[in-house]
Amino acid sequence: MSDDQVLISVEGVSKKFCRSLRRSLWFGVTDLAREVVGMRRSLSLRSGEFLALQDVSLAVRRGECVGLIGANGAGKSTLLKLLNGLIRPDAGHIRMRGRVGALIELGAGFSPILTGRENIYVNAAVLGLSKREVEPVFDEIVEFSQLGEFIDAPLQSYSSGMRVRLGFSVAAQLRPDVLLVDEVLAVGDLAFRLKALNRIRSLIEGGTSIFFVSHDTGQVLNVCNRAIWLDRGVVVSDGAATEVVREYERSQLSARGGPGEVGLLLDPEAGLAISRIRVAPDEDPMGATLAPGDPLELLAYLEIAKVTKDIVFTFGFRSASQELLYGERVSLQDAIGSPGSYVLRLRVPPGRLMPGTHLISCGLALGSDFGEYAHYIHESALVSVEGGDPTAKVGYFELNPEIHVERTG
Repeated sequence: MSDDQVLISVEGVSKKFCRSLRRSLWFGVTDLAREVVGMRRSLSLRSGEFLALQDVSLAVRRGECVGLIGANGAGKSTLLKLLNGLIRPDAGHIRMRGRVGALIELGAGFSPILTGRENIYVNAAVLGLSKREVEPVFDEIVEFSQLGEFIDAPLQSYSSGMRVRLGFSVAAQLRPDVLLVDEVLAVGDLAFRLKALNRIRSLIEGGTSIFFVSHDTGQVLNVCNRAIWLDRGVVVSDGAATEVVREYERSQLSARGGPGEVGLLLDPEAGLAISRIRVAPDEDPMGATLAPGDPLELLAYLEIAKVTKDIVFTFGFRSASQELLYGERVSLQDAIGSPGSYVLRLRVPPGRLMPGTHLISCGLALGSDFGEYAHYIHESALVSVEGGDPTAKVGYFELNPEIHVERTG
């Protein structure tokens, strides 16, 4: 692909900040003085400074939708602010081509004392459009935002969700060459988020390049063909969205200590605990990657100090976007007759899991009340199902799992 298709080019970019406001102001003055006399900014860290981004390089081509993922403090928002020109890098170069639209911070680019109508024209002017160019699409912007009855009210009377709807509607209808989106869609209501994601797909098909920051890896997988994982300002992985998201989610699970090392012991007096969770056949503590026709076998190791007639094992499958796909509660009354160690084998027959990432949570409870957990492990295992036919008529609600319990000690 020719270089004229590259709309975002980042080469060796680094950015540092200072934790102290007073020192930050002084360092800013000294840096400005260095530039006035023709000296370059230094990357050496002074007292209280840290690198938010370190030698980041990437390129985004026309029509690409790139998801930017990483934990809080990874440098995602800093990178987007650099791309939008709100701050300058301390090292490296950034080149942006075409019209750039940005939804980086809630309310950014809007005036609270102006009405929604006035803010549409002001925001369009920031994108380089005249009032004459906006007027043909003005009604479409208002219709998409669903703010018709509030369009002449001052922005300060808008809720956070209404501001997001207005900002996204302006950016989407004016069809920028590059659109930067940072978490703000998480504020809107579900119906508008779905509408916005559909519009993002439409923009991609029209050639817009999108940089999409979200903690919701399900959204990233839904709309992005590529993902970049940032950790402490460094690019850890850059590639196909499915591969990068799987790598990131496994690292998150591992960082928590792995399955069986974490969990909520909600009722110590109950004498019930899950010591660890593993995924067969190799009992990988971080989960497994399956082909579409593979069965899934989950092993839950149970420690039973007290036996009651109401011991219940619970499990749930969620998507990467945290949607509950399947859940079940199984009575262990007939399987556990005395205190001891047990292994519960949960087997899902071949072909029942759809392609994608599945997060499995498990718990032990007393009785049928969902609130009476004795021990609960959130996202105890991660399973990725590759390939397959996404239109096949099999679903999450017909898993028909087989469950067997064996005593081990």
